[in-house]
Amino acid sequence: MKKLAIFIALLAGLIFMGLGGYQWLKDPERKDMDQHARDLLGGSYLRLSQGVVHYELDGPVHGETLVLVHGFSVPGYIWDNTFRYFTDAGYRVLRFDLYGRGYSDRPDVAYDGALFVQQLHELVTALELPQPFNLVGLSMGGPIAARYAHEHAPSVRRLALVAPLTVVPTTAQVRPLTRPLLGNFLATTSFMPGLLAGQSKDLADPQRVPDWQQRFAEQMEYRGFRRAILSTIEHLPDLDTLGAYEQLQRQRFPVRLFWGTEDRTVPLAHSEQLLEVLPRAELILIPDTGHVPMVESFERFNPLLAEFLSVSD
Repeated sequence: MKKLAIFIALLAGLIFMGLGGYQWLKDPERKDMDQHARDLLGGSYLRLSQGVVHYELDGPVHGETLVLVHGFSVPGYIWDNTFRYFTDAGYRVLRFDLYGRGYSDRPDVAYDGALFVQQLHELVTALELPQPFNLVGLSMGGPIAARYAHEHAPSVRRLALVAPLTVVPTTAQVRPLTRPLLGNFLATTSFMPGLLAGQSKDLADPQRVPDWQQRFAEQMEYRGFRRAILSTIEHLPDLDTLGAYEQLQRQRFPVRLFWGTEDRTVPLAHSEQLLEVLPRAELILIPDTGHVPMVESFERFNPLLAEFLSVSD
């Protein structure tokens, strides 16, 4: 009996060590997002109240200002084509990485709506952007931009929402992933690889952007990305998406919606509920396009956005 107990203990230890080794092999987070990393990566950085933020600000100093807010997990590079299009057109354009993403810090805080709205406010204030400016929010960036526009209405000239998050998914599936030991194991070995693989779902035709997953994977190498993503999912209800949009009815600035007809991430059907709370907003459809028209159909999306921004007040 004693030998059996010893055998079981040894077997359990080997299994535990094996699982730990497997988790270590599957975990891409082996780098720190610190000053050394940023010196190698390059770019512009600014320290705000919750950490260092990576941003890019370019275009004529006296040009009309455009601020771009990305979504849940893909950082500011998602705006590459839009950024270049509008700086070439004479706009002063700002894009940045939300906390936990890209080259911004991954603070150990609750990743809720208040955090991201505060980040946006602190950034535009620190950069002394002229107001009012044009604001664009993609997906999860939609309710972030909407909340900012409601709380700082005099700062906003026009608001564009691109496939904005309207229906918050259940957070029940992520709760086990936040538990010690087993949760961390499952998050590392299953959930995060699935997040990477699922990036192709954002595109109607993934072959149009062959390096889509590869670029996304780069930010996953820096410690804190997984924690930030899980915390964001856990706090998605705090965004109060429809409530954030409904508050926009009280504001005078124009609001326009842009949606890819083949969006599988935030399906076009969600626009019906959004238009009920924003009856004055115009919906622009971009055919044969998924969740990220600024990437997949930028040659159609950018002129449509420019047309909206160029309408005289």
